[in-house]
Formats: sequence, structure tokens, C-alpha cells
Amino acid sequence: MDENAQSRGGRTSFAQRNAKGPLQLCLPPRAWELYRETGRFSLARQHFEWVVRFFPDADATIFRSLAGVYVVLGDMKSARSILHKGRRIFPDDTELQNAEARFGK
Repeated sequence: MDENAQSRGGRTSFAQRNAKGPLQLCLPPRAWELYRETGRFSLARQHFEWVVRFFPDADATIFRSLAGVYVVLGDMKSARSILHKGRRIFPDDTELQNAEARFGK
């Protein structure tokens, strides 16, 4: 812990927490993936959507995972839409390209 954190009673500043990455601010690491993997799809959808809304350029994987959640929930239109959005943000991501091709445009 740095000297400034010690003087604040052990608390770290927003900037220090954010230095590790913006996604660590919202949930424990990859908790939204845990919701998806354990079949809690509605909860996973809420958290994936939050991350996409506030940190859209953080990780291309989030778009594929959210599309998968939409498919499980029976919402193919949203799955296609989120993959398209992900491709606009990450145009060189081949996995997003492949996923978008699988679901059709």
C-alpha cells in the first residue's frame, strides 16, 4: 500500500483502482461470466449490457458473450445487433467477424 493510501486509512483512490482496468470497478473480476456459466442468464444479460454501455471498448469478448446470452434467452435480433456493434468497435477482431457471420447479418 502506498503512503497516500495509508494516510487515508488504507483506502485506495478511484484513480488507483481504475489503473487496473475499468471493468474491475463494476464487479469482482469476470463475475458476469460466472452468471452466464451458471445459467443465470437474465442477471448475466444485465451485467453484460452495463459493461457494454459504460466500457464498450474494454474487451471484444463481452460482445460475443452477450450475444450468446441473447441467443439463450431467445432474442436473435439483439444477438445480431450486439455483434454488429462489437464489429464497429473492434473491426479487426476475427472471432467477432466469425460470430457475426454465423448469426447472419
